Amino acid sequence: MFTDSFELQSDTWHIEMLKPDLLVDPRRQSRMIKWLVHKYLTDYEYTLWLDGNMRLITPAGKLVKMFLATQDIAVFRHMDRSCIYAEAEDCISGQLDDPDIIKRQMDKYRKLGYPSANGLSELPAILRRHTKEIDTFSEAVWAEHCTQSRRDQLCFDFVAWQQGIQITRFPGKVTAKDLNIHFEKVQHKENNRTYEFKAAE
Repeated sequence: MFTDSFELQSDTWHIEMLKPDLLVDPRRQSRMIKWLVHKYLTDYEYTLWLDGNMRLITPAGKLVKMFLATQDIAVFRHMDRSCIYAEAEDCISGQLDDPDIIKRQMDKYRKLGYPSANGLSELPAILRRHTKEIDTFSEAVWAEHCTQSRRDQLCFDFVAWQQGIQITRFPGKVTAKDLNIHFEKVQHKENNRTYEFKAAE
């Protein structure tokens, strides 16, 4: 578990302390670990990223057998939208990032031929088998994220399309109201950035 809380203790997770960089956007700093986990946890074939407000219900090893049988990465499908361009408009209307940055990003993707309604991922949980292709993909997502919007779901599906990455989808929807049989979304603790990795056995 990666966290910047010195008070956090766990009988389940190994705690890795993060030193907050006051000069870096905290959200973007956390995404560096999210997308470059293979550089932090070099000895593992599989990892499961969980946002700090996600709780694992099904053992990670079972998730590997269930969802990585044919592909090397599994995430949730967005249940409300199926298009990054629609998601971009929602991010702009919700003031979730700089509108000019988002618009330039979407213009770039259109010029490169990325189609509309090509699917949209939700990324509170990411299960990966760390093949060379998946690590290269993750690095490409991170590179795109660093130069575009801090909303990583706006670049994830574009990079997957660009690199020909096939994605397995976790079933269902994880929200505060709807439980999923594999994960549960819980309330975020304020003023605490915690991100969990589980090495799947």
